[in-house]
Amino acid sequence: MSRRLSRRLAIVTLAFVTGTVSPSFGQSSPTAEQQILRADTDRFKAMVNGDVAVLERLLAVELSYIGTTGRIQDKHAVLYGIRSGKTKYSSISPSERQVHVMGTVATVIGVAVLRGEEEPGVDIGIIDRMGIHQNRSERNRQPSQRLMRASGFFTLTLSIGLVTVIAQSPARPPYITWSDYGGSADSMQYSALTQITKNNVAQLQRAWFHPVPDRNGSFNFNPLVVDNIMYVLGRKNSITALDAATGAVIWSHVPDGGSPGARGINYWESNDRSDRRLIFGVGATLREIDARTGNVITSFGDNGRVNMRVGDLRPLGGPSGTAGRVFENLFLTGSVVGETYGSPPGDLRAFDVITGKLVWTFHTIPYPGEFGYDTWPEGAYKWAGGVNTWGEISIDKARGIAYFPLGSPTHDSYGGDRPGNNLFGNSLVALDARTGRRLWHFQTVHHDTWDYDLTTGPKLLTVRHNGRRAGHQNGFRLRVRPRHRCAAVADRGTARSAK
Repeated sequence: MSRRLSRRLAIVTLAFVTGTVSPSFGQSSPTAEQQILRADTDRFKAMVNGDVAVLERLLAVELSYIGTTGRIQDKHAVLYGIRSGKTKYSSISPSERQVHVMGTVATVIGVAVLRGEEEPGVDIGIIDRMGIHQNRSERNRQPSQRLMRASGFFTLTLSIGLVTVIAQSPARPPYITWSDYGGSADSMQYSALTQITKNNVAQLQRAWFHPVPDRNGSFNFNPLVVDNIMYVLGRKNSITALDAATGAVIWSHVPDGGSPGARGINYWESNDRSDRRLIFGVGATLREIDARTGNVITSFGDNGRVNMRVGDLRPLGGPSGTAGRVFENLFLTGSVVGETYGSPPGDLRAFDVITGKLVWTFHTIPYPGEFGYDTWPEGAYKWAGGVNTWGEISIDKARGIAYFPLGSPTHDSYGGDRPGNNLFGNSLVALDARTGRRLWHFQTVHHDTWDYDLTTGPKLLTVRHNGRRAGHQNGFRLRVRPRHRCAAVADRGTARSAK
């Protein structure tokens, strides 16, 4: 931890010890005091467990209590609102503000420390700059003994919690968010949350309802939830941001020229969370909008769009209806190509999330000199089509490996004009997520004429056999048709079968 951060943590703690910011309510009710103690206890547990989400929830509650307007979701917005005087404090007394504002500052610091940020940007001077005290005599008011005990408990828990976090750096529990398509980049489609169980699920009642009256037929869209915002496919083919607690519409973006992907979209945020984007396809284009406002990110591509049909030799496929995957600052995606003669090839691509520039391409119908070129007729890369990822993609973020399940070559039901095994048709291909370099592949059907597409992303998991860990294993179900499925377990790094 930097000296500057250490000094500021010390200042915040010292403020409570010396009474510079005395948490005095005068004749406050026990309920208010109990709320403070409860919040401090939750804050301590969150910092010890490394749970940033809980701290952010506490932050929203604290800011709501002191009368802020709008939803505050990160420390930068918090501090800007405080320093610019946009926060409303008229709803509670100055002495109440002292406690809750300091709780807010402590929570901001806790979030910063857990994220490994060197500079949370908080100093004790903001208390004065916010004009919390109506007059200087407020500072001399004698705090109640009960609240001084609450203050002491807060100081102790804050100090211990931060020391524990810094010393142990606990990892954030996995599978407790749903900010990615299917829940997580490894396609596990699993949640570790325990609030809803088999014992209480029958007691659930509908909390709110968001109608989409103009949507007919199947509705396959997978919503995303980030902080307290749920992103859904709404009326008029819009991407709509809802308050996840109430269902209230925050904003709605109707893309011109078509509908977003029918199955889902992607979310990306910068390390400091100052830049947050939604990524989706419409027609032949890849697009981005601001996740907080719904406004088009005009600096992405050409005024917010990237034409995915542009290829080096011939037009390529447009965006798939299934969401791609975000890895670091890259957006990895397959495409839609068709199933008949004249279909484009299903090249796999990665685009820069910030600029929209193409970073790498993997030719699923190999070019001369590339692995698998000899499994096709001479020059097939100029005219053969298909071999695309239109379903799920899985990513091993720790290893930087992306797994793409690929479909069959075209024509799907005839192969007389394409003798050979036709790599990488009907294959699971593992690529270096940063460069697109092939690491390994496994072809399930040679020279497919039955349209046995691979669509389901592999489920990345650890296999234990007889109580022992059997290496880094990768279990995956290969969905070839609704009624024809097979399963295999293989090492995710080498594709060797598990024994």
